[in-house]
Amino acid sequence: MSWGKFSSEDYHSLLHWIYNPVEERFYKQVSLIAYTKPGEFLNVRKYPKRELPEGVIINITPEGPCISEAEEVIKFDVLWKKKQI
Repeated sequence: MSWGKFSSEDYHSLLHWIYNPVEERFYKQVSLIAYTKPGEFLNVRKYPKRELPEGVIINITPEGPCISEAEEVIKFDVLWKKKQI
């Protein structure tokens, strides 16, 4: 791994790997859990732009183990154009 470069050849960043900015949602294959205390979960998948409370813990697995349907990640140039707007 070199400094300044994401560790995967297929993706340019963690954001590119897990989030579709065109549709403003996480990809289906991303396992995403957010909670403030054990048993108090926040639905960040359904509301990705919600403000999170202080002390929230987020667990992101880009390619979750129990995923039956995976989506193709959008090309980086599309992601970059969306970020520029």
